[in-house]
Amino acid sequence: MIGGVVVLLVGGGVIGWQTLAGRPDPVTAVQPGQDPSLEALADAAVSGGPGKDGVPSIDKPRFVPANKAGFLDDDDPVFGPEYRGEVRAYPQLVLVWHEIVNDTVAGKPHAPVENASA
Repeated sequence: MIGGVVVLLVGGGVIGWQTLAGRPDPVTAVQPGQDPSLEALADAAVSGGPGKDGVPSIDKPRFVPANKAGFLDDDDPVFGPEYRGEVRAYPQLVLVWHEIVNDTVAGKPHAPVENASA
């Protein structure tokens, strides 16, 4: 049943890749043989990713049959919840960039997240 329904969320991976491509190279605060200091570590701190609300959710997912989801390979992992007889498949490669999908399943709001199974 999961194979019959797949979320089509094209563009999420492209946006995420473009965001990561602009990140600066990491800075090494402590050289070999030196004792680390809090000041040196604090001065070398760089952003670990986007700030608050920097990862957009998917608010209106579109669904297609699995055989029409050309951006997925047969062995790509998907999160496949079933609720009251309705099945969804959310591709991991999209959730890595968006992390959350606001969806309605069987008339109830659901919000699957990328790290829900971790």
